[in-house]
Amino acid sequence: MNKFIRPVTLSESEIKKIEANKIARSEANPNHFEKWYPAIVEAGLRTPATVVFPITPSLAKEVGKETRDVFQFPELVALVQNIMPLFDSMGDRLFMKNSLYSGKHSWAHTCELTRDCNIALKIVTNLYEWLMLSPDYASSIVVREMIKTTPVFTAFQSLPITQEFRVFAKDGHAYAYQPYWPAHAIEDYNPSEPDWRERLAAISEPSPSQLDEIISMAGTATAALGGDWSVDILYDENNTAYLIDMAVASQSYKDPDCRSLQGEDL
Repeated sequence: MNKFIRPVTLSESEIKKIEANKIARSEANPNHFEKWYPAIVEAGLRTPATVVFPITPSLAKEVGKETRDVFQFPELVALVQNIMPLFDSMGDRLFMKNSLYSGKHSWAHTCELTRDCNIALKIVTNLYEWLMLSPDYASSIVVREMIKTTPVFTAFQSLPITQEFRVFAKDGHAYAYQPYWPAHAIEDYNPSEPDWRERLAAISEPSPSQLDEIISMAGTATAALGGDWSVDILYDENNTAYLIDMAVASQSYKDPDCRSLQGEDL
C-alpha cells in the first residue's frame, strides 16, 4: 500500500526562527579560529603570519544556491580584493581556510592560493564543501603564510604530506600524541610515491627533542585557553615547529594508535 506524505510548509516566521537558531549555534562553536587563535598569539607560541577576514552567513547561503551569481556577490568580490595585497607582504603562495575547515584534502582547489589562481572559486569551493559537511556557518576566511616544508610525497589532490603531529592536552597538561597522518588515511588516496609507506614512517615518530617541544607547546596552548583540546603542530624545512590548528578534543579525530604519555589514560 502506497503512502503519501504531505509536505510540510513552514511559515516565514518559522523559517526565520530556524535560521536564527542556526546562526546562534554556529556562533557558539568554540572551534572557530578567531575564538582560540588570539590566546595562542598572546601566549607567545609560534604560528604562521595570519590575516582573518570576517564573513557573514549571507555568503554561505549565496554559495549554497549553486549558481554562478555568487561570483558577483559583493561580499565575495570585496574579500578577493582584500586578499590580493597579501601576496606582496606574505609571499607568492598563501594558505587559506575558513574558521572551521581547511578543505586540505582538496588542496589544489581550496587551500593553496597563488597570484594567478581563481581566488573566488577557491573560496566558494571551500565554503561549499563545508556546507555539505556541517550545519554550522563559518565565521571567517583565514589567509596565512605558506610554511616552507619538506614534503615526503603528495596525496589526495596534490596535498603535500609533511611532518606534523597532533597532541591532546587539557588545562596545560599533554596526555597523548599521534602523527597527523596515519597510513590508513592515505592508502586509498593517490599517494604519489611507490614507497610512500616508508617515507611516511620516517616522519611519523618525533625525535626526543621534538616530543619535548610538542608536549610543551600543547601544554602552553591549553593552559592559555583552558579545557581539553587537540593541538596540531607542523615542522618546517628547518625543523622549526609551528602551531597551526586546534579543536576541542572530543570533536577531534583520535587514531586507535594514539600514544599515551607517561601512562595517561586515553
